[in-house]
Amino acid sequence: MHTKTVVITAVLFVVCLSFGAVNCCASETPSGTKDLRAEFDSKYEAWVLAQGKWISENPFLSYTAILPEEKALVAMGPSVVPFMIEKFEKELSNPEWNDRFSGANLEIVWFITCKKFREDEWPEGKFGDHQAKMEMYVKWWKEGRKKLPETFNTLYAELESLPKNPESESDKAKEKDILDRIRSQGVEALPLIIQKIKGGDKRFLPMVAIMKRFTDADAVIATKLSPAELKAREDQLNWSTEEALAWWEANKERLKFPGSVVDIK
Repeated sequence: MHTKTVVITAVLFVVCLSFGAVNCCASETPSGTKDLRAEFDSKYEAWVLAQGKWISENPFLSYTAILPEEKALVAMGPSVVPFMIEKFEKELSNPEWNDRFSGANLEIVWFITCKKFREDEWPEGKFGDHQAKMEMYVKWWKEGRKKLPETFNTLYAELESLPKNPESESDKAKEKDILDRIRSQGVEALPLIIQKIKGGDKRFLPMVAIMKRFTDADAVIATKLSPAELKAREDQLNWSTEEALAWWEANKERLKFPGSVVDIK
């Protein structure tokens, strides 16, 4: 059997599996989320078909493209993350593991949540493994995120213990590491971050700008942008406090996370 035929067969299996997951879960959806679930299922099915077509046409490439159908899913925001977590759990229990397709699923959740797992959080010997990352996302969604306020406050206290505008290389490295750990908490931490910005802490402005790019489904490959577009993106990293707060006020409702322990103000 030719490689391309094998790829197409695998893609069709994943498509059928995904459609089956849609049907078997429909009756369990609470009435208040039926419309949302129906919209998600429709967009997810469209993306599966588009992704499958792209893979079948590019069988020897190790990466997948960011398709319009994927951006449409990302634009639905955090409200659809529970549906993606369901799919992760089903895929983890599927003996016909499709690693190439799982990477694309993980990308959607990353774009929506910006939740990052630092290298020291991965199981030993599993860094970068798709299956391990799915398991980490499931555990984070069900358990880890409940500790977000405590985690944020601990990290911020560490940040505040450093000198303002650190000069030594050691303090600069510590500040960078702490800010990266805060950023790794993802979009769900934005209400906590915004409160610090309102209090005058400008260290978080570039972080908010970067999260905006992903949550706006604007995660395009930078090399494909014109010089003017590249400059605009760089300028955005120098947001003023007023610009960041205005964006947050306009978008905070769509960035609400289901079941979050963090209040949006």
